[in-house]
Amino acid sequence: MEDKANIDFETILSITPDVDKVLNMAENIASLKDFRMRRMLENLNPETTLRIKKINEGFLEESKEEIRENEEKMENFDTSILRQAELIKYKKIYLKVGISALRQMLKMIWKQLEIECLLVNRCFYMDRPEPVKHL
Repeated sequence: MEDKANIDFETILSITPDVDKVLNMAENIASLKDFRMRRMLENLNPETTLRIKKINEGFLEESKEEIRENEEKMENFDTSILRQAELIKYKKIYLKVGISALRQMLKMIWKQLEIECLLVNRCFYMDRPEPVKHL
């Protein structure tokens, strides 16, 4: 199924400029979370020196606070603006990767969810009331 819907991003942003603010905050949060993950993994590396671990801990605390502040700011926006921003974000991803890549990503996500169910031997997803049976 090909995408026939054309979305005029400029018009949406001119009518509701807060959508752009939300998109920027969401992108900032995602970048900070990626940064935190890299620093945490670096701290887990046995070759990382104590000095670097201390520096990373400071960065981790600062980034955690910045994430919290951005999330609090986003909570102040109207839910319709948050939803518009979310839909625009998904549409941009869709336009960037295409439908076949999107389907492939969704399959990978579903496989990851199944693996998580296996690991905890309990499934928390609505369409899977039973734990996934071991193969």
